[in-house]
Amino acid sequence: MVCAAFMYPLGPGNSWSYLGQNLPASAVADLEIHEASMELVVATHGRGIYKLNLRPIQAMAAGKIPQDQDFLFEIPEAKRPWFNSSGGEPDYRTLERTPITFWLAVPKPVTLSIRNTDQKILWKTTVNGQKGFNQVRWDLVTSRQNSDYPYFVHYERFLAAGAYQMVLSADGNNDQLRPFIVVDSVSPYAKER
Repeated sequence: MVCAAFMYPLGPGNSWSYLGQNLPASAVADLEIHEASMELVVATHGRGIYKLNLRPIQAMAAGKIPQDQDFLFEIPEAKRPWFNSSGGEPDYRTLERTPITFWLAVPKPVTLSIRNTDQKILWKTTVNGQKGFNQVRWDLVTSRQNSDYPYFVHYERFLAAGAYQMVLSADGNNDQLRPFIVVDSVSPYAKER
């Protein structure tokens, strides 16, 4: 799980502000907006590629979200990693972290949790939220296990495909709720049609 906070934009491109806490001080080789997902993709020189979903920022800039209230943004469809059919282990090359973005009027700890249709909590985490935009990128792992058994490969359990509810709780009241849809990935070895 990766957590980052980033600042509200300071106008229509007239000025730039540092975004997040995890982008290293490195030369940025390219910026590209993937229009289908509305993600800003940042390519650095030798320090990796970073993504930021722009939809929450656009909604805030358009005045659709009140800045004096906490708000959980719509969550894109989450994809499980593809699992090898022979042993059932995940192919980590297909792992995509799901962005969970929320706005906080003041800095405070918040709890994010996933509930099934029976309202049973399947996963939860607490993060120290900052004032403004916050984002948690979750790998859909609900539990981790170590084992010394030979041939043991199921170290992580992933959330099953299905429909869930994401809950943002802060201050013990006014929970924010959003649908959370998880789908299975397609094999990276499948032939394209």
